Amino acid sequence: MREKRLYVECDRCHTAITVKQDPEGSSSVVNGIHLPDRYEDLPEGWVRTEDRRDLCPDCAKKFEQTMKSFYGDRK
Repeated sequence: MREKRLYVECDRCHTAITVKQDPEGSSSVVNGIHLPDRYEDLPEGWVRTEDRRDLCPDCAKKFEQTMKSFYGDRK
């Protein structure tokens, strides 16, 4: 039996992972198709930015360093 998973790709380096559907989550029905609303959280180290971009652990570190150098301690 196939398992429903969500494909997640890093927006910078294009590293890809998949995340399982949350069995406790709800689903919505669109045109007779059940679409899951909930998936497991991103693995540790993966980050979703404020503008909804997914970053792998390496790119997340670089992104954080860039933001700190740009904003300093203000953010």
